Amino acid sequence: MSHEVTDVHPSLTPFNTPRMEQTTPLLEFQILDEADPPVGFQPDAIYLTLYSVRTGDIINGRDAVDIISSCDASGNVSFRFTSADLAVIEGQTMPGTNIQLRRALIRWTWGPAFQQTHEFEFAVIDHTKL
Repeated sequence: MSHEVTDVHPSLTPFNTPRMEQTTPLLEFQILDEADPPVGFQPDAIYLTLYSVRTGDIINGRDAVDIISSCDASGNVSFRFTSADLAVIEGQTMPGTNIQLRRALIRWTWGPAFQQTHEFEFAVIDHTKL
């Protein structure tokens, strides 16, 4: 059985909206199975990796960080980034812009050998270049 991720609260501001540096945005989504209609579930493990789109460098040591505590029994995940996750880093700004692109790779596992991934991409605005 495959499991996918969907937006739980479509009325909220999409996560791909640019974020000011050093803010603490909330990432919310739901993990669903393939049933018709889909049913949310809590996987065995959920990991987050945060990295720079420009260089591939890991941001703030967030490499396969366990975030299962952010997930309820219905698969609703609510994870708050820290200000260090959205800090401006030298050499990460996209040429000719005031933004640094980040990706949050979410990987979840269930059962003996199943896993799935999803990525959220977002821009961090360097306010010193406004």
